[in-house]
Amino acid sequence: MVILLLAVSVASIFNLASAETIIVAGTIHPGVEADCWLVRADATGTDYLLLDPPEALRVDGLHVQVTGEVKTDVASYCMQGSAMLQITSYSLLSSWSTTASTSNVTCTTTWTHTGSYVPVPSGVCQQIVPSNPIVNLLTYLRSLWNWFRQLLCGFGFCF
Repeated sequence: MVILLLAVSVASIFNLASAETIIVAGTIHPGVEADCWLVRADATGTDYLLLDPPEALRVDGLHVQVTGEVKTDVASYCMQGSAMLQITSYSLLSSWSTTASTSNVTCTTTWTHTGSYVPVPSGVCQQIVPSNPIVNLLTYLRSLWNWFRQLLCGFGFCF
């Protein structure tokens, strides 16, 4: 019993449980403290603090795919991000798209790396015109009238 208790205590002290490995596609940006770098996930908008990222990843706006282990047993002075990520591998992504919407405008921007670290944006915005309820009612009444005329024409009362 004592040995089991000792083993559990040692395992909890040294965190022998396996770390969670995740893959994040996102954009690198600096933290508010010096030498703090984060990656913001495209899919969720979650920020992950990068633990000692390679020099090649310390570029604001760089779009990458990062594979790493989530670290829960490390403290940092950066105090940002929902989790700390120890990078095991990474790759630069050549292009990606983002979409932003408001109540009546949707914009899609495509970012492309053209050989430098600074991506080149190109995009299009589309305005969504809300439907007019009066026009919708008149259109419905016109289709109802046309249906009624066809019905009467079927009984020989065409006009």
